[in-house]
Amino acid sequence: MINKRFLLASWLSCLTRNSKIVMSSLIVLLISGCASERFGDDIDHKKIAPVSLPKGPVALVLSDLATETAKELDIYNRRYKSGMIGGLYMDSIRQAYVDTSDPELGIAGVTRMLKAKFGKVERFKSVEEASHGDIKLIVKLDMQTRLINDRSSDPASYLSLEFSDVNQQYLGKLESMSRRTLTPVWTGHKREKEIVSDIRQQGEIQAHALELLEQKLSDVPLKN
Repeated sequence: MINKRFLLASWLSCLTRNSKIVMSSLIVLLISGCASERFGDDIDHKKIAPVSLPKGPVALVLSDLATETAKELDIYNRRYKSGMIGGLYMDSIRQAYVDTSDPELGIAGVTRMLKAKFGKVERFKSVEEASHGDIKLIVKLDMQTRLINDRSSDPASYLSLEFSDVNQQYLGKLESMSRRTLTPVWTGHKREKEIVSDIRQQGEIQAHALELLEQKLSDVPLKN
């Protein structure tokens, strides 16, 4: 006869070993992250690239969408970095979520490329505020990021730089987008390494969008 206590002990041991994966699968249903149903195609694109641009410095302004995206990324990031939910995941999975949802990743990347191109970059809260300064070139950053969540395994990153002069005259716009379609992360049969690899791809597409934007910016000559 099979010992019932032995069966119970075995079952509890198995449950303990797999509890983090099981709980992760359940908890992910509660996390929507920053996956807005709209993305990219719903944005009003002005696809006229600038023929040339004045030399720096530049005034950098974040659009309302970029500000909203940064806030959503921060919420997503903190859930895994310091929230109770993060403790339910294996360390490697939790860290992958944290590393790929840094709200400053896109903003810092754009700031670096603008500094490399124009020299000095100064942040302003609005185009109106920037236009009252003595900086001749205003750059408005638009940003949208879609991360993996219960509704989507299609991470995507959209960036745009809209250029205008101090009189708010439109000078052109540069855009970049990168996206991937993955199999659902929490299918129940993926191993830890596969899950980590999938999650880290959402960081790769953000880096790719930055690279594409930097390439386009490098092709725009500066006026003498």
